[in-house]
Amino acid sequence: MAIHISPGKTTGQQADAWQDARWEVRVTFPSGDAYSLVRGWARLTVGAVQ
Repeated sequence: MAIHISPGKTTGQQADAWQDARWEVRVTFPSGDAYSLVRGWARLTVGAVQ
């Protein structure tokens, strides 16, 4: 799984501003029930552009 945040969304931000950033992928069924599939912590790494 790859998640991309465009450089324009993080330009000028300090890496420590992301120290408590979390992500989660959820699936929501037509019934409205939502379940978390995976989650974790995000980290902003300076110069990591692909």
